[in-house]
Amino acid sequence: MYDCGFFQLDPVTLVPEVCKEYKFKRNQGIAKRFIGDHKRRLKRHQKRAIARGEEFKPNVNIKVKEFEQFHCILISSNSKQQEFILHIQRENVEIQSKPSFSSYGFATNERFSGTVPDLSSLIDDIYPFILLLF
Repeated sequence: MYDCGFFQLDPVTLVPEVCKEYKFKRNQGIAKRFIGDHKRRLKRHQKRAIARGEEFKPNVNIKVKEFEQFHCILISSNSKQQEFILHIQRENVEIQSKPSFSSYGFATNERFSGTVPDLSSLIDDIYPFILLLF
């Protein structure tokens, strides 16, 4: 595509020091608040209780919890070939952290804490050029 003139290659440059850092994290706690996920978990708990020979007594104590703004991404499972939703939140961070991401490429609430620079100001500078290509 380069040979056809569809795009040009510029030299690699360092990320400017003034760029903010963000953590895009997958928050599975959000999914647990939706009724479909709640029903699936109750069904799984019931199946396990029956397998152990216990009586199934679901806990109906539902706590109200608020979440910051989040985005949903529909993704397909490689192992089961089923679609599911990832709930992603953007968190402002003060300093860059080591690149530690899940297999989906996101940070998490606990284990993975990688951050990425906000390059939107750089994209805004080249956006008119991109429009000319299309």
